[in-house]
Amino acid sequence: MRPDTADAASTERACGRVAGGAAHHGGLHRPTHRNPSWVVVRLYEAHGGRARARLVPGFEADEIVETDLLERPLAQPKALVDPDGTLALRPFQLVTLRLRRRHP
Repeated sequence: MRPDTADAASTERACGRVAGGAAHHGGLHRPTHRNPSWVVVRLYEAHGGRARARLVPGFEADEIVETDLLERPLAQPKALVDPDGTLALRPFQLVTLRLRRRHP
């Protein structure tokens, strides 16, 4: 599933981009209902292989946390290998990340 050009451009402005090319943005980028300063992003590995990627937010983020599908923080992250947004993905892995926007 590949977004059209207009959707891809608006997604990059709102959320950022995934560097590395192997992971795809799952299309969800929104403030959470619990706290509007958090943004949730879902990514997935779509080619059936292991991949490394880095999420580059389109805004200043204080924190990037890997969560489960219900957006609860994981005690042991499965894909997030570095707090800067670097990911190590398994084949077809779905990852949910919660980013906290930095307030000026």
